[in-house]
Amino acid sequence: MPGSAGVREVDPGRGRMSTATVEKKRCTHWTNEELEMLISLYRQGAKYKEIAAQVGRPLSTIESKIKIYRKTGSLSRPDRCGKSYKKVLPPEKWPRAEHFIAAFSRCARLSESVGRTLDVWTFMSAYRDICQKKEDFRLL
Repeated sequence: MPGSAGVREVDPGRGRMSTATVEKKRCTHWTNEELEMLISLYRQGAKYKEIAAQVGRPLSTIESKIKIYRKTGSLSRPDRCGKSYKKVLPPEKWPRAEHFIAAFSRCARLSESVGRTLDVWTFMSAYRDICQKKEDFRLL
């Protein structure tokens, strides 16, 4: 078949090559369905090998495509998908999260106004120490 090459199939469970060959697309344009599947699987946290097997593209092509999308800002890392705290925390903990976000935003703006960057770890450590002293905003 023109435009495709026989390559060995990767066994996603063990990461080893099997002797069976499959036809994988090569040097063809991506369809909208393939791109949607790539993005969906990536955001779900699938490994690159699994994505390659599902989409039917070589592993190196998957890696390159994801790298391009991440560089352009079209795709974020799976662990930074922007989940709302309201989706992951029970409602009784929302005020604590809102207090933390407000305090962090104020400190970041203040740091930026004086030409400095806010050190996140230092902020979190200081915030935790302050909140441990206050009963109503205890973090731990």
